[in-house]
Amino acid sequence: MKKLLKSEELAHFWTKLKAYFVSKTEGNASYAQKRHLHTISDIEEYSPNSIYGEYKSTYNVTESTKVVPINIARYEKGVDHLDVYINGLKLIEGVDYTDNGTSITLTKALGTIGQVHFSCIKLLETTAPLTSFKGDRGEKGEQGEKGETGSQGIQGPQGETGPQGEQGIQGIQGPQGERGPQGEQGIQGVKGDTGPQGPQGPKGDTFTYSDLTDAQKADIKSGLSSYYKKESYSISLGADSKTVTIPSSADYRNGIDMLFLYNKGVHLQEGTDYTRTSTGATLTKGFSSATTIEAVLMRTVSITASDYSLLKGDKGDKGDQGIQGEKGEKGDKGDKGDKGDKGDSGASTWDAVSGKPDWHYYGNAPTDLNTATVSGVYRVNSGHSNSPASWGQLLVIAGGGDTIGQIYSDYSTGKIYVRGGNPSDVGGGGNWSAWQRVLVEGDTIPAVFS
Repeated sequence: MKKLLKSEELAHFWTKLKAYFVSKTEGNASYAQKRHLHTISDIEEYSPNSIYGEYKSTYNVTESTKVVPINIARYEKGVDHLDVYINGLKLIEGVDYTDNGTSITLTKALGTIGQVHFSCIKLLETTAPLTSFKGDRGEKGEQGEKGETGSQGIQGPQGETGPQGEQGIQGIQGPQGERGPQGEQGIQGVKGDTGPQGPQGPKGDTFTYSDLTDAQKADIKSGLSSYYKKESYSISLGADSKTVTIPSSADYRNGIDMLFLYNKGVHLQEGTDYTRTSTGATLTKGFSSATTIEAVLMRTVSITASDYSLLKGDKGDKGDQGIQGEKGEKGDKGDKGDKGDKGDSGASTWDAVSGKPDWHYYGNAPTDLNTATVSGVYRVNSGHSNSPASWGQLLVIAGGGDTIGQIYSDYSTGKIYVRGGNPSDVGGGGNWSAWQRVLVEGDTIPAVFS
């Protein structure tokens, strides 16, 4: 028996044998009297013609492993006895694992890294009684020659992937990447304030068309056969009227001449505020009160010889500044003048002052502001014709003759409007100009007055 066991741990082996015999002798009539097996004679009594060998294997498992190969080639399920241990603790078949002959399947994964140990107790059949092997230990025989190396066993199944290791330290920074393409151009910034005006250049010599050579005149005439001539017309419209008729004397050519319409200084937009006709234009919407439309024609005119003579050259350079004269000597201080005579006593009221300007506050302005022609201050309510707004103050400036100016201040917005002219209301031969609003910082161009 000792020769068979060789270097196996005897104490452990005896424990296995006893456990095996206990499982094999369940139901035996003499089991109650001989429950514990301690000696070789006990084994001989229950199995006098048999000997047993133990075969072991070990397998490393991870925390998620459930299927573990037995790796004992001589193990026969149902014939041999197999014990299974994990980290020294024995497992119970049917509770902790199941056995299919080549591997076991754990009921539950281990949950940590460990080792599974297998111990196979195999019956070695013999006809000789077990006691025949119990002689004195003989001398150690010579070691036999080394046997041939057996063929390599079949490679076991690949173990499950172990847990991911900790992240390594950050590597050295790589080289800088290539420069990317240039981004799209940003939105244009707000226009900056206009810089101060530069100094005026020097005045050049006077140059006219007559100073050109014949070759230069011929060159100009060959490349310049016509030009745009500006013509302006004031056209009166009644309330709600939409038809703007260009005077027949203008010889208006629709589709050829350029046409611009203004009302009280505000440019009307073609297509939005009006459409052209063969005789002028039709407004999209009439005005609530009578008004005046300023029509400006830009028409092409053939150049005549007299037009060429009106051409002027570029402005010449400014002449050099003259040398500054020497500063004169300071004159003597004059004698103090005689004291003047005492003046007459002044008038007691403004009305009694002679030579005063014709200026006064006249209360409410007339219904038509075109007839407010006397210099002074007027109050403007609502409903006045030819007024840029309602409720404000009107300043009339009539310096004599056939010209006049008016300034209007709106009481609620503070906006100021101006106009002037030489209308028939003051004996002139022209018309009132359109009201124009004085723009200040932060203003936008006002809409058409209605």
